[in-house]
Amino acid sequence: MSVVRVFRLPRQVAVLGAALVVLAGCDKPEPTGSAGTQINEIIAGVSARDGAVSAVLQPGQPPLGSSGPTADVSGINSVINGGSATVAVNGASEFQRVYVQALGAEGYYVLDLPSASAAENLLLSMPTTLGASNIGVRYTLEGPGGVGAYAQQNIRVTIVGTGDVQVSVAWSGASDVDLHVVDPSGERVYFGNDIAASGGRLDLDSNAACSIDNTNNENIVWPVNGAPSGTYQVFVDYFSDCGVARSDWVVTVHRRGHAPEVFQGSFVGLSSANPQVHIGDFDF
Repeated sequence: MSVVRVFRLPRQVAVLGAALVVLAGCDKPEPTGSAGTQINEIIAGVSARDGAVSAVLQPGQPPLGSSGPTADVSGINSVINGGSATVAVNGASEFQRVYVQALGAEGYYVLDLPSASAAENLLLSMPTTLGASNIGVRYTLEGPGGVGAYAQQNIRVTIVGTGDVQVSVAWSGASDVDLHVVDPSGERVYFGNDIAASGGRLDLDSNAACSIDNTNNENIVWPVNGAPSGTYQVFVDYFSDCGVARSDWVVTVHRRGHAPEVFQGSFVGLSSANPQVHIGDFDF
């Protein structure tokens, strides 16, 4: 199975299938952030087309409209601080611009596509400092006919550890995807060995043996000033499909002194037909 390396996130950035809630433009759920919260404190970045297109941060609020294409969204609806999520955005007609807004936050993202499309897969990056318990994200599309009504995605946040090295995976579907990281000494950190002698720790394990908790994220971390030097290896294992047909996953690697890296892929069909995936190696 191939692994897609999406891109390196900017260094200053600390970024499917359960159904997502789509609300009408008049709904007013609870805000995500406190007064003065900036959107990049909640969503660190937005991109599309395997990282070839990045959204631009803008002040104020996005435009409102009703004449343009309406949006429908689906994707990962549970994230961690320092993790990533993918969301599929589909328009009732073609669009070439996407506005992304977080409820209660100031500012928004504008994603200008190089060509019109009726469907796009977006990648959201979450800062390591994210502290919100829930995120309300609104997506608005603009096409030749103008700006359409927004669709809303409600995302649950689970706070995990961060440090010198943080590796995480998020995935779609009610399945059991496992994260493995081998440290420079050769010790493997995973659900069967959740604390390594080197200080590495699996501090979030989700959907274990198909006991579905809908968190759909796993996180392995070495603390600040606690990660050994050397080469780390990252793997994703499809422990069980739990009866779902497909699980799309996204892996995020943070290491002190380097820009975060994001990788994407999919498990399709039975877990027994999907071998463990070697995401890659990195040095610290």
